[in-house]
Amino acid sequence: ERYYLYGNKTGAKLVKAAVTGAIDYLDGRLAYVNNGIWEEKQMNYVRNLLKDEVNTGFLVTTDRKKIWQVQIEMLLELERICKKYNLKYFADSGTLLGAARHKGFIPWDDDIDVVMFRPDYNKLCKVAPYEFKYPYYLQNLYTDKLPLLISKLRRLDTSAIDDLDDDSYIQGIFIDIWPLDDKTDKTQRNNRIYDIKNLLFMTIAYEEEVKNMINEPRQLVLPRSVLRKMFNMSLQEKFYEYEIFCENHFGESELVCCDFSRAIGKKGDIYRKWYDEIVMLPFEKIEIPAPKEYDLILQAEYGNWRDLIKMESFHGNPIFSADISYLEMIKGLTK
Repeated sequence: ERYYLYGNKTGAKLVKAAVTGAIDYLDGRLAYVNNGIWEEKQMNYVRNLLKDEVNTGFLVTTDRKKIWQVQIEMLLELERICKKYNLKYFADSGTLLGAARHKGFIPWDDDIDVVMFRPDYNKLCKVAPYEFKYPYYLQNLYTDKLPLLISKLRRLDTSAIDDLDDDSYIQGIFIDIWPLDDKTDKTQRNNRIYDIKNLLFMTIAYEEEVKNMINEPRQLVLPRSVLRKMFNMSLQEKFYEYEIFCENHFGESELVCCDFSRAIGKKGDIYRKWYDEIVMLPFEKIEIPAPKEYDLILQAEYGNWRDLIKMESFHGNPIFSADISYLEMIKGLTK
């Protein structure tokens, strides 16, 4: 009889399921029980995984596909935890574009992007230390020295190295998890909430500028006493106050956005109601959740998203390996 394996062999929970078309697995390993003997087979989630090919004028190598394979395995681990806690996530950015246009990765893409509504995102960050087990690790401003404003799910036994001179923070293959917050819809109340949120963020990123503002004879949306208190907080404490404020006021506006994505050129208004329903879109050899109104979201972000335009990665040119850990890679390349 055939089963899907949740967890590992020790203490694993076996769930009987049909093999064809089923996608409820944890770590990409399909387990067979044959006369009491375990047999495991690695699942391939990427089309033609072991074959180089040219796709829309771009050479997609086996090495790139191995990176994609790891990222889909990470996505399935995120899926497991989100199901457990009833959290929703949605394909976003290049991943959503790839699903809609290519039924998989954009040939030149090197990561997976998902978004979560702020309350679900904060809950994920809260349970992450207990739920993500080696080799998975949720990296953000609270869990690593890298001052990230989003979260990255990393795989510790792989490499996606930006800085060979620094092994003090995690540089494994990653997927990006972005929080979606309210964006003002121009009502008086939401304008004020948005102004407060921006001032809170300025205490994190532009503290000296806020200190100058306090000394000027001008009206501020927060009392000066509150801002002075913020100056005495650690970076993590200030960011926590910002994130809790975002969560407490989520759902008051018709519009949503990831504030930090504006720095990389996203444009157009995105409505929260576009995320009311989920559809599953083909992505390589699995399916991923997307907003039902993904066409409107892609139009807001990219304009005519069906046009094929090659873009450079926002991640620069990391040194990738699906086989070598970032610590081993840094050590080997800096001898």
